[in-house]
Amino acid sequence: RSSGFMHEYFAATLNSFRSEAARCGYDITFINSDFGHRNTSYLQHARFRQVDGVALICTDYHDPMGQGLVFSDIPTITLDHAFNNRIAVLSDNMNGLASLVKYVYSRGHRRIAYIHGGSTAVTESRLTVFYRACEELNLRVPKEYILSCEYHEPISCYAATKRVLTLPVRP
Repeated sequence: RSSGFMHEYFAATLNSFRSEAARCGYDITFINSDFGHRNTSYLQHARFRQVDGVALICTDYHDPMGQGLVFSDIPTITLDHAFNNRIAVLSDNMNGLASLVKYVYSRGHRRIAYIHGGSTAVTESRLTVFYRACEELNLRVPKEYILSCEYHEPISCYAATKRVLTLPVRP
Protein backbone atom coordinates (compact mmCIF):
# COMPACT_ATOMS: atom_id res chain seq x y z
CA ARG A 1 0.00 0.00 0.00
CA SER A 2 1.39 3.40 -0.95
CA SER A 3 0.38 6.74 0.47
CA GLY A 4 1.86 8.54 -2.53
CA PHE A 5 1.35 12.28 -2.86
CA MET A 6 -1.09 12.30 0.04
CA HIS A 7 1.85 11.69 2.39
CA GLU A 8 2.81 15.02 3.95
CA TYR A 9 6.52 14.53 3.15
CA PHE A 10 5.91 13.99 -0.57
CA ALA A 11 3.26 16.70 -0.71
CA ALA A 12 5.65 19.21 0.91
CA THR A 13 8.48 18.14 -1.39
CA LEU A 14 6.30 18.48 -4.46
CA ASN A 15 5.13 21.91 -3.28
CA SER A 16 8.77 22.99 -2.87
CA PHE A 17 9.56 21.77 -6.39
CA ARG A 18 6.52 23.64 -7.72
CA SER A 19 7.50 26.88 -5.96
CA GLU A 20 11.12 26.74 -7.14
CA ALA A 21 10.08 25.83 -10.69
CA ALA A 22 7.65 28.76 -10.82
CA ARG A 23 10.32 31.12 -9.44
CA CYS A 24 12.60 30.01 -12.29
CA GLY A 25 9.89 30.39 -14.95
CA TYR A 26 9.04 26.71 -15.31
CA ASP A 27 5.80 24.82 -15.00
CA ILE A 28 5.23 21.38 -13.51
CA THR A 29 3.16 18.76 -15.27
CA PHE A 30 2.41 15.17 -14.34
CA ILE A 31 3.03 12.35 -16.77
CA ASN A 32 1.64 8.86 -16.80
CA SER A 33 1.47 5.90 -19.13
CA ASP A 34 -2.21 6.37 -20.07
CA PHE A 35 -1.88 9.36 -22.36
CA GLY A 36 -4.98 10.17 -24.40
CA HIS A 37 -6.22 6.58 -24.10
CA ARG A 38 -2.98 5.37 -25.67
CA ASN A 39 -0.58 3.30 -23.65
CA THR A 40 2.80 5.01 -23.88
CA SER A 41 5.99 5.00 -21.84
CA TYR A 42 6.96 7.81 -19.47
CA LEU A 43 9.90 8.54 -21.73
CA GLN A 44 7.69 8.78 -24.83
CA HIS A 45 5.26 11.02 -22.94
CA ALA A 46 8.10 13.25 -21.68
CA ARG A 47 9.53 13.55 -25.20
CA PHE A 48 6.06 14.34 -26.63
CA ARG A 49 5.63 17.09 -24.03
CA GLN A 50 9.18 18.32 -24.70
CA VAL A 51 9.92 18.58 -20.99
CA ASP A 52 13.13 20.22 -19.80
CA GLY A 53 13.57 17.71 -16.97
CA VAL A 54 11.84 15.13 -14.81
CA ALA A 55 11.57 14.60 -11.07
CA LEU A 56 10.65 11.02 -10.21
CA ILE A 57 8.67 10.98 -6.96
CA CYS A 58 6.49 8.24 -5.43
CA THR A 59 7.37 5.64 -8.02
CA ASP A 60 8.77 2.15 -8.23
CA TYR A 61 12.37 2.90 -9.20
CA HIS A 62 12.85 -0.65 -10.46
CA ASP A 63 9.96 -0.30 -12.92
CA PRO A 64 11.23 -0.17 -16.53
CA MET A 65 9.01 2.90 -17.12
CA GLY A 66 10.91 4.97 -14.56
CA GLN A 67 14.24 3.52 -15.53
CA GLY A 68 13.58 4.52 -19.13
CA LEU A 69 13.58 8.15 -17.99
CA VAL A 70 16.49 7.76 -15.61
CA PHE A 71 18.77 6.32 -18.28
CA SER A 72 17.62 8.69 -21.03
CA ASP A 73 19.18 11.99 -22.06
CA ILE A 74 16.43 13.94 -20.25
CA PRO A 75 17.73 15.52 -17.01
CA THR A 76 16.18 13.47 -14.20
CA ILE A 77 16.29 13.70 -10.41
CA THR A 78 14.94 11.13 -8.00
CA LEU A 79 13.57 11.38 -4.49
CA ASP A 80 14.85 8.95 -1.86
CA HIS A 81 16.50 6.66 -4.37
CA ALA A 82 19.94 7.10 -5.91
CA PHE A 83 20.98 6.03 -9.40
CA ASN A 84 24.63 6.28 -10.37
CA ASN A 85 24.04 8.77 -13.14
CA ARG A 86 21.39 11.07 -11.65
CA ILE A 87 20.97 13.67 -8.96
CA ALA A 88 18.97 12.45 -5.97
CA VAL A 89 17.27 14.22 -3.09
CA LEU A 90 17.71 11.87 -0.15
CA SER A 91 16.15 11.82 3.30
CA ASP A 92 18.59 11.53 6.16
CA ASN A 93 16.92 8.56 7.85
CA MET A 94 20.05 7.63 9.78
CA ASN A 95 20.74 10.94 11.52
CA GLY A 96 17.06 11.78 11.79
CA LEU A 97 16.16 8.69 13.77
CA ALA A 98 19.32 8.81 15.90
CA SER A 99 18.53 12.44 16.77
CA LEU A 100 14.96 11.50 17.66
CA VAL A 101 16.06 8.72 20.04
CA LYS A 102 18.62 11.02 21.68
CA TYR A 103 16.04 13.78 22.02
CA VAL A 104 13.51 11.47 23.70
CA TYR A 105 16.29 10.24 25.98
CA SER A 106 17.26 13.83 26.85
CA ARG A 107 13.66 14.42 27.94
CA GLY A 108 14.07 11.71 30.58
CA HIS A 109 12.58 8.70 28.78
CA ARG A 110 14.37 5.38 29.29
CA ARG A 111 11.83 2.85 27.98
CA ILE A 112 11.48 3.72 24.32
CA ALA A 113 9.31 1.77 21.88
CA TYR A 114 9.51 1.88 18.12
CA ILE A 115 6.53 1.32 15.83
CA HIS A 116 7.69 1.04 12.25
CA GLY A 117 6.22 0.44 8.84
CA GLY A 118 6.46 -2.58 6.59
CA SER A 119 9.63 -4.31 5.53
CA THR A 120 11.50 -1.94 3.24
CA ALA A 121 15.11 -0.83 2.93
CA VAL A 122 14.18 2.42 4.70
CA THR A 123 12.55 0.51 7.56
CA GLU A 124 15.57 -1.76 7.96
CA SER A 125 17.93 1.23 8.04
CA ARG A 126 15.78 2.98 10.61
CA LEU A 127 15.60 -0.13 12.80
CA THR A 128 19.37 -0.51 12.68
CA VAL A 129 19.84 3.11 13.73
CA PHE A 130 17.20 2.80 16.46
CA TYR A 131 18.95 -0.19 18.03
CA ARG A 132 22.38 1.42 17.64
CA ALA A 133 21.24 4.70 19.26
CA CYS A 134 19.62 2.82 22.15
CA GLU A 135 22.78 0.76 22.63
CA GLU A 136 24.92 3.92 22.75
CA LEU A 137 22.62 5.23 25.48
CA ASN A 138 22.76 1.89 27.35
CA LEU A 139 19.02 1.39 26.88
CA ARG A 140 17.56 -2.11 26.87
CA VAL A 141 14.85 -2.56 24.24
CA PRO A 142 12.52 -5.50 24.92
CA LYS A 143 11.33 -7.20 21.72
CA GLU A 144 7.71 -6.34 22.58
CA TYR A 145 8.64 -2.63 22.32
CA ILE A 146 9.23 -3.06 18.58
CA LEU A 147 6.04 -3.26 16.57
CA SER A 148 5.21 -3.21 12.88
CA CYS A 149 2.23 -1.65 11.16
CA GLU A 150 1.52 -0.22 7.73
CA TYR A 151 2.94 3.23 7.05
CA HIS A 152 0.24 5.90 7.20
CA GLU A 153 -2.58 3.45 7.79
CA PRO A 154 -4.48 4.76 10.85
CA ILE A 155 -6.20 1.52 11.90
CA SER A 156 -2.96 -0.49 11.85
CA CYS A 157 -1.02 2.29 13.60
CA TYR A 158 -3.72 2.65 16.25
CA ALA A 159 -3.71 -1.09 16.94
CA ALA A 160 0.09 -1.16 17.29
CA THR A 161 0.05 1.87 19.58
CA LYS A 162 -2.71 0.38 21.71
CA ARG A 163 -0.80 -2.92 21.93
CA VAL A 164 2.39 -1.27 23.16
CA LEU A 165 0.53 0.91 25.65
CA THR A 166 -1.17 -2.09 27.23
CA LEU A 167 2.09 -3.86 28.03
CA PRO A 168 2.66 -4.60 31.74
CA VAL A 169 5.76 -2.35 31.63
CA ARG A 170 4.83 0.47 29.32
CA PRO A 171 7.41 2.37 27.28
